[in-house]
Amino acid sequence: MMIPRTITSGFALLFLSLSSVALAGGFEDEDERRWSVQTLSSGNFVRAVIHGSFVYGNEFGFLLSRPSCERKVIWLSFTSYELDESAKGTVATFELVASDEMRLVQVPLLAVVQLVPGSNGVRMLPFTNRPLEPGLTELLSTSQEMEVRIVAPEWLIKGVDVPEEWFDVTGFTEAEEAAEKLCHSDKK
Repeated sequence: MMIPRTITSGFALLFLSLSSVALAGGFEDEDERRWSVQTLSSGNFVRAVIHGSFVYGNEFGFLLSRPSCERKVIWLSFTSYELDESAKGTVATFELVASDEMRLVQVPLLAVVQLVPGSNGVRMLPFTNRPLEPGLTELLSTSQEMEVRIVAPEWLIKGVDVPEEWFDVTGFTEAEEAAEKLCHSDKK
């Protein structure tokens, strides 16, 4: 699967904008469960994400690419202490369940990012470049929570710290509107 140049060229800069990843589950503040909408440091992307309920560093959401802002692309991130760069490019199959409706989506692993360079610590696994299809957008708009599970390949499931996650997707429509507005704004 070929990865679009717009995503790969801005990818290194994307991580400069990421806040620190907390690995402990649980939330101290209700606001930590809400959608975060931001322009990434490169200015070429707007990202809307919600953090996981089990692992705060796990994320679900979407990216919009400037200047068109027309195509929403799924953003999923999980963490691993085991996987390395050889996993890059792997197409993972995710099972998404919301409102008793299940969808299978295949999303490529864009990179394996060592969060603390030079250590054997946690790595972030960003999966992206799969369009957020209108049917899934509709489902998210009417759901309160979504379960996301990696179901294939088996070796990837074993290499991810927590291959199943719950996301409180309440407010998806508002996050979508805010991301589109920010994407079309003059702020870059």
